Amino acid sequence: METKQKIIDEYKTLVKEHKTADISVAEICRSLGISRKTFYNYFRDRYAIVETIMFDEIEKPLLKAIDAEFSRKDLIRGIFESFLYDKEFYKYAIIEDCQNSLYDNLIESLTIIISEKDKAKGKTVLTPKECEYVNYKFAADIVFIIKKWILEGMVESPESMSKVYIYPKTE
Repeated sequence: METKQKIIDEYKTLVKEHKTADISVAEICRSLGISRKTFYNYFRDRYAIVETIMFDEIEKPLLKAIDAEFSRKDLIRGIFESFLYDKEFYKYAIIEDCQNSLYDNLIESLTIIISEKDKAKGKTVLTPKECEYVNYKFAADIVFIIKKWILEGMVESPESMSKVYIYPKTE
């Protein structure tokens, strides 16, 4: 396993044991037996780890879905499915309310994804700034529901959650 992935995995392990705000670069390095220089070869700071997790586990798969022109319902289901990859990590990470929290990163990531889907659709009657706010609203809305779903143990299926989210909207 490469060093970058080891750092990500160690961070995820530490999140399950400590508040994310309490996890330092020094602690990650100590746990892995690597130098700070090695850490900084892969990440600019500890917040960049969360950004990388968001990109690899949430954004990248969803951007592929957009390229495949999935329906809105399929896209929403895909968002929920992304969290099943590492339930334990997300359960602990979503409750943190600190700088660069998972919650904030999710809103930012999903805003980007939604913007990409809008660009793929083409025409809109909204100005670019209005689109930015609409996309942020949509992202914040779904992240609020995702947080509740994660905290309740992700019992409902992603399919069920996609129905809940788009109800009573239609394609």
